[in-house]
Amino acid sequence: MRALSNLVTLLLLNIMTAICCLPVITAGAAFSSLHYMIMKMMDGEDAHLWKRYFTQFRGNLKTSTGVWIVFLLVGAFLWFDYHALVGQNDNPLRILMVPLWVLLFLTALFFVWIFPVLARFDCGFGGAFRNAGRLAIGSFPRTLLMAAIWFVTTFVLSQSWKLLPLFFLFGLSLPAYLSALVYYPVIRKMIERKEEENGDAMSDAPYDSETDAAHIEGTEASSVEQDTRDTVDDETT
Repeated sequence: MRALSNLVTLLLLNIMTAICCLPVITAGAAFSSLHYMIMKMMDGEDAHLWKRYFTQFRGNLKTSTGVWIVFLLVGAFLWFDYHALVGQNDNPLRILMVPLWVLLFLTALFFVWIFPVLARFDCGFGGAFRNAGRLAIGSFPRTLLMAAIWFVTTFVLSQSWKLLPLFFLFGLSLPAYLSALVYYPVIRKMIERKEEENGDAMSDAPYDSETDAAHIEGTEASSVEQDTRDTVDDETT
């Protein structure tokens, strides 16, 4: 019964996220809310689905939108440059494809971590990127696995318009859930460490490994939802 309940929850989350992504500009907040609810689902705290989702959506809207705009700009740059280079007959210019693929790879590394971080921590715009970068490097095997999950899902569902209904049902929530199976042990360690430190200032030392996952710069701040959110790397400027 629990498996069936989770499947229904993922279905509802996918529909809500897809609808909230329709304005495009709000997709960042939608992704953050999706990851938040999936983590809560893993904790067995997925009651009040609609209320919690949209509470997080409103609370994350400002920072997540700013982060999402960066991804949109990078995506647009990659798309235009890729098509410009593909149309070139001059083979030496094809070497410029290499930095484009490198930029795409780096973008994917940040993407798989930044919205889960925003879902559970008040970290500000710059803090979100710093913390996502530290997690991407410190948990590199997990990062590669999550990137592969999103890539394979997107590739499969983009092969035919006949798969569009499947995308609307599980195209966002399923890869997010599979990714959460990979990243949530790290996020949980961060939350537990924050609870142990009880709001004390955190070290500015570099992020070293998964066992030190909670050592991400910042201090605790007020939450969007009193009993649900924690804080890392709260920017002051």
